[in-house]
Amino acid sequence: MARIHRLSALLGVLTLAVTGCGAGGAEPGGAPGATGATGSPGAAREFRTGLDTVKVADPVRGGQLVYGLEADVSAGLDTSKWYCGPACRTIAKTIYDPLTVVDSGGTVRPYLAESVEPNADRTEWTIKVRPGIRFHDGTPLDAAAVVTNLEKQRTSPLNTAALAPVASVTADGPMSVRVKMKGPSSAFNVWLSTPIGYIMAPSMLAAKNGAHNPVGTGPFRFVEWKAADHLTVERNAEYWQKGLPYLDRVVFRPNPDVESRVAALRAGDIDVMHTDSADQIAKLRGDTSVRLVESELFGESNYFQLNVKRAPMNDVNVRRALAMALDRDAIGRTRNRGVTRVANGPFPPGTPGYLDNTGYPGYDPAAARAIIEKYEAANGPISLKLMIPQSPTHAKTAQVVQQMWKEVGVDVALEQVEFNAFLERDRRGDYDMTDARLFGGADPDLQRRWWHSSGASPVGNISDPQVDAALDVIRSSTDPAQRKASAEQLNRRLGDQVNYLWVNWTVWAVAAKPDVVGLNLQIPGGGQAGLVLGDHWLTYASRKR
Repeated sequence: MARIHRLSALLGVLTLAVTGCGAGGAEPGGAPGATGATGSPGAAREFRTGLDTVKVADPVRGGQLVYGLEADVSAGLDTSKWYCGPACRTIAKTIYDPLTVVDSGGTVRPYLAESVEPNADRTEWTIKVRPGIRFHDGTPLDAAAVVTNLEKQRTSPLNTAALAPVASVTADGPMSVRVKMKGPSSAFNVWLSTPIGYIMAPSMLAAKNGAHNPVGTGPFRFVEWKAADHLTVERNAEYWQKGLPYLDRVVFRPNPDVESRVAALRAGDIDVMHTDSADQIAKLRGDTSVRLVESELFGESNYFQLNVKRAPMNDVNVRRALAMALDRDAIGRTRNRGVTRVANGPFPPGTPGYLDNTGYPGYDPAAARAIIEKYEAANGPISLKLMIPQSPTHAKTAQVVQQMWKEVGVDVALEQVEFNAFLERDRRGDYDMTDARLFGGADPDLQRRWWHSSGASPVGNISDPQVDAALDVIRSSTDPAQRKASAEQLNRRLGDQVNYLWVNWTVWAVAAKPDVVGLNLQIPGGGQAGLVLGDHWLTYASRKR
């Protein structure tokens, strides 16, 4: 009983820590128009689409924005070399254009491409390149440039699993690219909306330091980069969408500490920022000095990643016990202030593969303790390390789960690591457990790179023939019902094997000064795209009169 009291006390302290500093006015987690609680997976309430609802009749030309990013992108902006997260993508979407865009309704639309069409059995895709476009270095965008980019991407270890079905990429005329597949590939056009489809100038790809001197066709040109301080882009006066962009300049400033980032916004040191910190989002909802756009569209999962190649995480019963020890509802109330939905798998509501019940273990500390005692009787005490990035927000959540695991007899030490070192150790698999955020996207095939055993290093070091089989059907089938069923099968398998300890599905927000408007992308030919997975477009951004 004493253990339960200690956990309750810790939760109470952290509840005060996250609710005592709000700007006032809003109930914790209370979004305008909310229709229900957020505790259970898929609980009914308003779904946040990430679209900016402020209409701009007469955009102002000129001026600059200072954008506060969640991370530095010191590794560079060559998307064939490094995983491009939200901060990277936010910058990249100013310098590069993607071949396709997924709009807010989930439709894949051509963008830098004039069209992207498959043959009848989806064993071949034809990309028609939009004519009359030049890279920032003055060279023309043509089929040869697209071929150079796709060949660079498919030979990258980062994208081995993603582009494994590609047999060849060839120019079929000056403005047409033919991509032949080794078999049916249903979602190739979706992949072209990701950093794989961000088209970089061939001169940049050939340059020794091209990753730090990015050249694209986008609305802004790269100007300067001071590592860990700022990156500046300026208006591309020759942009192919005439009259765009409206801004003269954007200065990106990395600041991994979300509380400091919010303080900078309120102080006027930055104009706009992004965050997935639920407690900060809850506070910002009550702050009339900022404008907030929220998104859970195609959302990522927040979870604890287990290295299943290491003992004792290679024992599924231990993994189940660790899962059953976590009171995700309590985490949602205290750390996430009711902003997020409790996750039971990688697929949130609104995406193919979502299930109300995945078979993932529920909260049951008594059963968890029994499993741990049985394991330790045969194998000795369990002692683990949880690796987290250096951040007060991560540390507070880690303290809560550390105590929950202690309640069932598992000692977990917290290891705080500098962000870039954290990413490198994660890549090498040098950890017991990590605090993680991943797996978002409009199509389940986008997860192949993380889970399929053909990849360079599946996330968490999982290797499961049943996971591979489900992913193979998702990739090859042209039947939407069959693809959906396979995504659900995959979800159940991950729930049964407890490869990951799910916590919640991410809600992202962009917070901006009230005069910052135009945060949606208007897609040529129809449709629009907003904030998704922490990044958005600045092509139409401007300062309101």
